[in-house]
This record gives sequence, C-alpha cells and structure tokens, in this order.
Amino acid sequence: MVRLRSSGSSKRSLASNFLDLVALCVCLHGLYGTTSLTLPPHLKPAGQFQFLTNLSSLLTCLVLFFDLVFPFNVPSILLVTVFNLEFVVCSAYWTLLFFFSHFLNAGTFEVSLLLDLEIHLFPYFALAIATAKRRGRAKVSFSLSTASTFLALACYFSYIEYMATFYKVRYPYPFLNGITFPARAAWMTGFALVASFNHWIHRVL
Repeated sequence: MVRLRSSGSSKRSLASNFLDLVALCVCLHGLYGTTSLTLPPHLKPAGQFQFLTNLSSLLTCLVLFFDLVFPFNVPSILLVTVFNLEFVVCSAYWTLLFFFSHFLNAGTFEVSLLLDLEIHLFPYFALAIATAKRRGRAKVSFSLSTASTFLALACYFSYIEYMATFYKVRYPYPFLNGITFPARAAWMTGFALVASFNHWIHRVL
C-alpha cells in the first residue's frame, strides 16, 4: 500500500492530502467522461486523444497522481508545461464557446455542464494550486517554459497533421478544416503563445 506522505519528507497536512486526492478524482472523472463520448465517424480513426482537451486532461491526471504519491518529485518543467496547456484549453475553449461557437464541435457532442467544468476549467485550478505549493523550490525560467510549451504543441500539431494526411480524417476542430497548412500552423502558434503567457501571469501573481 502506497503511503501518500511521510512525516520525514513532507510537512503537508492530512487535509491538504485529502484535497489533492479530491482534485485528482475530479480530474479522473472528467477524463473518463470525455473519453467515453462516442466520436462521429469522421473523427473515430484519430481516437480520443486527437483533442487537446483530452490529451491535457490525461497529462494533468498523471502529474497530479505522481505529485500526490511522490510529493515534489514531479519535474517542475513538466508541471509548468502541463499547466500552460491547461491554460490554453481553458481560455480558448470558453472564449470560443461564448463568442465563436461554430469553431467548436458544439453540435457533435452532448456534454453536461458538470463534464464541461471538469475538463475545461477544474484541471487548470488544480494545477494552479499544485504549482503555487512549489514556489521557491524549483523555478522554471520563462524561456524554458515557453520552449517546452511550443515543443508540446508542436508534437500535438504533428500528430493531427499525420492523422489527417495519412488516414484522410478531418481535423478535430472545425476551424482547422478547409484552410492551408500555414494557416493551421498560425493557429497552433497562437495557442502556444497564449499558453506560454500563463507562466508570466502566474509568476506576477
């Protein structure tokens, strides 16, 4: 049986452990819910993790799990990168939903408000708390944070481009369909810039 906290390695209270566990359970429930949704035929070949939301949710669950079991042993650069990804998932999703809903797959899936919050909002706040608890331990520079975030989104972009090219599937988000490769790359670059901005916000606050 894994001991979540040892008295010699951490001063975090039982209440803190419990809240961390609750955060992990909520994120896991959201991940299960979103990956259980039935994909339409034109999206099935690329699988559930063609969506940045689902991929970020999976990474968040892994980071929260390992941070709970092995406190402060998760590499800070990994935590910061996933935190940045969740920021762009959160900010981009709610902005597009309220102002440009036709850019999303809003009519393709029936998603409850609870699931929406579990995958598009709660993970960001869970990682914000996890990051705040690390202040002063292992700082990550803005340049390194930006580089790792751009690399992560470049890998994601490469995956969806590969699936669209070799499996002839549509892109997971409507705004990526019917435009040129440079235009899609511009979208991804914009997302990477927004995601990287999160590091600056968190450091200032």
